[in-house]
Amino acid sequence: MTASQRPPTTGSTGVAPSTFVERVRSRMGTPYRAAGEWVLANPAPPALRPAELIAWSVARARGPVPLAVDVVDLYWQCVDAGTVIERSAAEKIEGALLFRFATTTRSSSPSRERWARRSVVTAEVTVTTGDGDAVTVDLASGVVRIPIAHVPATHAALVPGLEYPAEASSLMGRVDAIGRDTAGFVLRGDLPWLREGVRGALVAQAQALLITAGSSEQSRIGPTGTFDRGTAQAVNAFQHRVRSERGASVAADGSIGPATWGWLFVYAGNNPSNDRSDDRSTEQSPAATDGTEPAPPPLPPPQIPHS
Repeated sequence: MTASQRPPTTGSTGVAPSTFVERVRSRMGTPYRAAGEWVLANPAPPALRPAELIAWSVARARGPVPLAVDVVDLYWQCVDAGTVIERSAAEKIEGALLFRFATTTRSSSPSRERWARRSVVTAEVTVTTGDGDAVTVDLASGVVRIPIAHVPATHAALVPGLEYPAEASSLMGRVDAIGRDTAGFVLRGDLPWLREGVRGALVAQAQALLITAGSSEQSRIGPTGTFDRGTAQAVNAFQHRVRSERGASVAADGSIGPATWGWLFVYAGNNPSNDRSDDRSTEQSPAATDGTEPAPPPLPPPQIPHS
């Protein structure tokens, strides 16, 4: 699991979207970087590309989550962080991201896999100001402010790690990676991150959800309460299924994070809001702490996160 796939810091980070937008505006007029090297730590970069402007601005605002400097990677980082929101809602939020993608395969989302990105013909990202405008990096004009009506966005997201108002952060998790409504889907940041080597009651619950969701792999094993290699394979297969059917909205890594928990409840036909368990008892087996596999991340706060 990469750093971008782990739950970002949430809650009182102290970094408001307005601070981020202020840093973005400070680079107005900076040329588009057509060539040459770019350094994140440079306090006054001579040229920037769209995702670089966003990563630089967040870093200068002391945001807690380092951002990708490639537009497609940045988008999938937002997907993994669970910050994707509806495009129409983003236009009125200060410091939201508007993405625009076009592919030769007619897919509305770019591939997560780098080897398949030759099909991407357009990858753009802009930052909303909250007052009807957006800031982007234009090839001809550099960092420029444009009317938001001129931004033909296909996707939208909040910046991982920033402290948005409650009315904005509550929009996260309502749409999948390609912007479709996900009725019944709730990011389960209240449940522990599970991976191979963990055992306990919640592992058995996850295994039962896999079986109910139609996992033939887990059906052969049963709800044993031990997250073994077979369960990891069952989770991986389930995640690939979700990515295929729901627009690749989870990372297929074989572990169960807030997003995978949420999709398990959806596919099992349960309402997660009525099934929140306070029993988080799990044990870490020696196999998970012997240095060959990192221990599961600590329990994330009940808002963002992703696997």
